Amino acid sequence: MAIRYECRCGANIRMPVSAAGKKARCQACGAIFTVPGPDHDPDTRPIPLEGVAPEPPAPSGRQPSVGGWLDDFARDEKRTAGEKPVVVDQIPSKSLTQELEREQAVQEQARTAIPHITGRLPHEEAKAHDAERSGVIAPEVPFWEDLLRSFAFPLDASNLVTYLILGIAPFVSWCIPMAGPFLALVVHLYIAAFCMEIVRETAAGEDRLPETVWMTSALDLVRPLFHFLGATALAMLPAIICILATIEPGSGVMAVIRHFTRAPEMPAVQVLAAAGLLFWPVIVLAVAIGGSFNGLWPHIVVRTALCAPGAYLAICGTLLIAAAIWILPSTPLFSELYVKATQLLGRRGPLVVSLPQDLISLYGMIVAMRTIGLYYRHYKHKFPWVAE
Repeated sequence: MAIRYECRCGANIRMPVSAAGKKARCQACGAIFTVPGPDHDPDTRPIPLEGVAPEPPAPSGRQPSVGGWLDDFARDEKRTAGEKPVVVDQIPSKSLTQELEREQAVQEQARTAIPHITGRLPHEEAKAHDAERSGVIAPEVPFWEDLLRSFAFPLDASNLVTYLILGIAPFVSWCIPMAGPFLALVVHLYIAAFCMEIVRETAAGEDRLPETVWMTSALDLVRPLFHFLGATALAMLPAIICILATIEPGSGVMAVIRHFTRAPEMPAVQVLAAAGLLFWPVIVLAVAIGGSFNGLWPHIVVRTALCAPGAYLAICGTLLIAAAIWILPSTPLFSELYVKATQLLGRRGPLVVSLPQDLISLYGMIVAMRTIGLYYRHYKHKFPWVAE
């Protein structure tokens, strides 16, 4: 138990019970005061109602002296003469604005920090852990409705603006003389980071697209693309191992290249590649949320996919639709548009065609990344791992 006292300068001071009746000095303004009793609490004083006069103090047995508070202060000084002020712990007085700024800074740090994946806690502890996690809220709509909303994300004005800006950025960068290729590379790296951020934001319960991807160095621009390509390579690792195992010893470089070009025709490679694509969403989800490849053991990946088999199959079907949209610009239809645009506009023709290509491909990628994040949002309580 401690004694709380509010100094005249506004500082809140906390003192031990043993200091009651002694003199103390405020570390903020230097004022000396007498420590009140243990039952003194500034927060327990009654607050008078509006328009009602405060109740008069209860009459005491003795009449107050003429000096009032000055006489009481002199009497206390005489009683505690010769005692040294005690050392007390001071609670710094902060304004409401400073407290709000500090809370906003803590929330922003928690939002931008990349969590780490660890093993699932026991069931009851895991439920409490998920409930206390900051940044992850319970889904407000059913999974199937959320899945359909993934295709309608441009209906939100904020999402539409973000989508158009990122879709037009590659086209604009190519139009800049000399620096066009470099700027286009930077824009595509940023889009890769943006897509990985979509997974994290959607998993945390956010329906809007990220307006800004926080980066502190050039490495933050390259790391998301490395994670995306690494997740794809990890999904295809069994098929790659099968291809390497079937290479005849002593084969030359050209023989190895021919073997790799013919490998997709091998039934075993096709089966392993299909299995890798089946578990690719789980790997991308874990890498996007965890920020690394730690803990991605095969049994963890399989168990995560089997947590909600029906929903996971629906996600895979949605990803196939998104992939079809993403590769739509590579179809013969757009090849004919290239030729016609070149005939009509000359060198600017391919640039004009590239704008709808970029918009269509970006739309398919956003739908795919948002769909992956929804799996964590709705079924994270069943996962064999948690993100801390």
